[in-house]
Amino acid sequence: MGGSLFAGLGIALSGLEAQQAVISVTSHNIANASTPGYSLQEANLAPNPPYAPSTMPQGNGPEQFGMGVSVVAVQRMTSQFLSRQLWNTQTQLGASSEQSTALGQVQSMLNEPSSTGLNSALDAFWSAWQNLGNDAQSTAARSQVVAAGQALTAQFNALATQITALQSSLNATVGQDVGQINRLTTQIAALNKQIGASTAAGQNPNDLLDNRDTLIGKLANLVPVNVSWQANGEADVAVGSTQVVDGPNATQLVGTPNAANNNFFGLTWSTGNIPATISGGSLGAVLTIRDATLPGYLSSLNALVTGVATQVNSLQTTGYDASGTVSAQAFFTSTAGPITAASITVNPSLSGNPSLVAAASPPPAGGVWAGPGDGSNAVAISNLQNLAFLSGSTATPSGAFASLVGQVGSDVQAADNAQANQQALQQSIQAQQQQISGVSLNEEMITMVEAQNAYAAAAKVASTIDTMLGSLISMVP
Repeated sequence: MGGSLFAGLGIALSGLEAQQAVISVTSHNIANASTPGYSLQEANLAPNPPYAPSTMPQGNGPEQFGMGVSVVAVQRMTSQFLSRQLWNTQTQLGASSEQSTALGQVQSMLNEPSSTGLNSALDAFWSAWQNLGNDAQSTAARSQVVAAGQALTAQFNALATQITALQSSLNATVGQDVGQINRLTTQIAALNKQIGASTAAGQNPNDLLDNRDTLIGKLANLVPVNVSWQANGEADVAVGSTQVVDGPNATQLVGTPNAANNNFFGLTWSTGNIPATISGGSLGAVLTIRDATLPGYLSSLNALVTGVATQVNSLQTTGYDASGTVSAQAFFTSTAGPITAASITVNPSLSGNPSLVAAASPPPAGGVWAGPGDGSNAVAISNLQNLAFLSGSTATPSGAFASLVGQVGSDVQAADNAQANQQALQQSIQAQQQQISGVSLNEEMITMVEAQNAYAAAAKVASTIDTMLGSLISMVP
């Protein structure tokens, strides 16, 4: 049989079918050359088992006849090692990008150095008290102290409001990320089900595998993932110690307002209601900035506000106003609760009556008092700018604020550097992956030409055998 003309037709047919498959795979590659996440596919050819006459043992060389070629698999060209590296990089890049964006907004809020920032408002406030000390009888100077105080408190209020607004915005981002994570895990689980079924049927679901890798990459940008593969091609995905995708099953992330944390979203996994600890990716960065970084900045700002208000009020309430009596009126008060950056305001009594501003110090025991025209109390308040009176700090008020500005700047720079480094690393890994998985149109055209020539040759073999068979049949009377 192996040497018969009919066997030759079968061999030619196998060549036609194999090269047709190569052309189909190559066409698919070319069509998807620019498709994001697509991996190069190759048709793997192998010779069919040879035919040997039954009178000869298998493997005795010259009596064996080749039986053509078959496509044994359509292989997806990819590297799990590089995929893992890329996903890890995407996690780091997602975190650093979120940090760079959010902290950059804080830096813009501080607006330092600037002639209109908080530091300038502090300087103007101390200068107004100094001017009042030089001319304690001046009604205009008293009004200027009140106006400078109002400008300062407005700066504190605005900055605190902007920081808390950013927290709320980040909390909204948490809610959006939770929805996106749940959609991705559900889609990955659905693809797992299709991939498992295709693999069980003996197929290579290459395009489904590409789609799943793309979804895992998007998930890795949001949260750190650990991926393992089952024998049937399904992928299990874990976030921390929680397996969020187990074959065709997905675990949902649940965000619930937490009254103990400003009603911001607290996260749990739906399976077992386990608290979700997200320590990386863009979601992890958002949570850290929302719950730690911004509260830290706000705490530093509140410490500055509390220190300034306490010291100014201490001198103001014991000093003497324009009428020559103890003012007993605090300069700074709160719109609600304790004095903070968000609530500090100038006492409405002083705003409506600047004569209550205490420019004069109490009369000295046994000495001569200059009366309401004494501006020593105003000078003492102005001199607070040179004192380190803030709790737990050795810095002056301006120095403490400069320290906060410097901390924010340092955090922004660190985030920017991390982002640049991760982008460079990602590009490097993508370049390595492209060498394996990328489609080269030039190489595909060469493959196409080779397959075309092989197809034409197989067709020529079939045509030749057909002619031979025709000649043989014509010999039969």
